[in-house]
Order: sequence, then C-alpha cells, then structure tokens
Amino acid sequence: MRIPSAAIAMAGLQLAGCPGREPPRPYAAPAPLATLSAAPVAAASSVPSAIASAAPSAAPVIEPGPPRTEVVARKDFPCKGCDLRLPPTPDSARPAPLLVLLHGDLGDAWRMTRAFSAAAQSDGMILSSLRCPKDLGCKGSWWRWYLTSQHDPGWIEAQIAAIAKEAPVDAHRTYVAGYSGGASYLGYYVPTHPQVFAAASHVAGGVKFTSQCSTCKTPVHFLLGNQDPMIGMYTDYFHKWYEECGGHPMVWKILPGITHETIVGFVQTTWARQLTAWMLQYPLTCSADGQAQEPASRAP
Repeated sequence: MRIPSAAIAMAGLQLAGCPGREPPRPYAAPAPLATLSAAPVAAASSVPSAIASAAPSAAPVIEPGPPRTEVVARKDFPCKGCDLRLPPTPDSARPAPLLVLLHGDLGDAWRMTRAFSAAAQSDGMILSSLRCPKDLGCKGSWWRWYLTSQHDPGWIEAQIAAIAKEAPVDAHRTYVAGYSGGASYLGYYVPTHPQVFAAASHVAGGVKFTSQCSTCKTPVHFLLGNQDPMIGMYTDYFHKWYEECGGHPMVWKILPGITHETIVGFVQTTWARQLTAWMLQYPLTCSADGQAQEPASRAP
C-alpha cells in the first residue's frame, strides 16, 4: 500500500482525531525572532564537522566553569512559550548533550517538559521544549505549520544556536523527541536535516514526507501504544520506509494497552529514561553538509 502525498496524508490525520486531542492552553503571543541572526545558525550547523576534523593539538583549552548545583529553569526561552532546563553540573563550561522536544497538536511545551525533565536531569542533558512559533503562522500544529507558506525550515536550528549562547551545547550529542503531531513533523525534519540531530524519538506518531533516503543514517526510535490508530494509518509505513532505506539503527516498540492519549503519561512514569539512554548511545555521524562521517567520539 502506497503512502499518500504529504498534504493528503496530513489532512487525513484530522479524520483520525489523534494529533488534536491535546486541549489548547492560553499563552502570551510569541515575540519576533528578529534577534536570532542567520550567522549563529550557520555556525551551529558547522560545529560537528569542525570538531570532527580538528587535530588533537588544535583543540581549544576550555577553563572549568563554576558548578551548577540545581536545575536552572527559563520560561519563554529561546522563544515565547518555550521551556529551557539546564541540569546540575560540576562544570558549567563543559558542553552538555541537548534534548529538543516537540509537542503534539494544540499542546504546549510544558507537557513535554513534564514527561522528560527527570530523565534529562538524571542524564545531565539540557532540555529544550519548543513551542511551535505562532508569530510565524503556527496554530499549534507542527506538521500543519510545515504545510504553510510561513514555515521556516531553519527555525529549529536558530533556537539551538540561541541555547548554545546561554550554555555550552555538545553539537555531537543533540537529540530530538516528538509526540503525535510533533513526531509527524519529524517525519519531514529528520530525513531532510540529518546534520542537526544525532538520534530521534517518535512517540505516538511519524509520517513519511519524503522519498529520498539520506546518506546519513540517523538512529530512529518509534514508541506507540497498540491501541493507537496512527500505527496502521501512517507510522508503520514510515517505519518500513526507514527499513527500506537501510542502515538506520532503529527500534520499533509497541506497548500493550496504551492509547494515543495515554502514552505521554506512560513516558513520564516509565519510558523517558529508557529513551534518553537509547539516544545517548549515538553521537552525530553526519557532517554539516549532510554527508555521513565517522563519529568523533562515543558518549561517555
């Protein structure tokens, strides 16, 4: 069975009623992102190749920073409605892995923060739960925003660049997890931006948007409940497409008795730590120009 075109497939999601189950919550209108210039984005995307190609003698000496004894939380950063958590660390100058989270349709960043914050803190990961940008035409749905003329394919990288100015980010260990509509958006983003994330987790979602296999084999994880209609409608076909492309480390996990709506709570209580541990196995293996390369190092 062939997967329908992106626009038809995504429109069909509305019939399933899955991505839109999260009730909207009021929030202030996001501020413009004019302060995020293109230069930091380019610098951020070029970091992995620069690190990988540098000779050991050329590595810069980074002086230890002061310890961070507790979680530092910043609301509305790096964007309005977004949520940032910096983990405790004995050395705040040492680059830390970053976990980027994408909410489901009509959801909010805080729900994803709740689901993953304990696991991210335990693993020493910076957590950034992003709110789909209303000022760029997003009405709460990541995948619907992708189908509009206002979609900005560089927006996520701009947020990562802004975070890296706030705290050192390990460019080789930057990861992403999306739920429902956020996971569906990753069906577009991860195959077309393989230089950004070292591994991706799809929770209760994932839709094929492209037919072109990437030369970079990003590890992908699928976690769904067996009562989730997304499996048969879209995500199983997407997962099989990754298999056909070949070379992607992949996990396909179906949980008994779990629905599309209840899986986020189950992630919070049971699965978040397993997902972060799985991600941290994989450093980035893609250069800034989207070509496969040997990883610079394994996660400690």
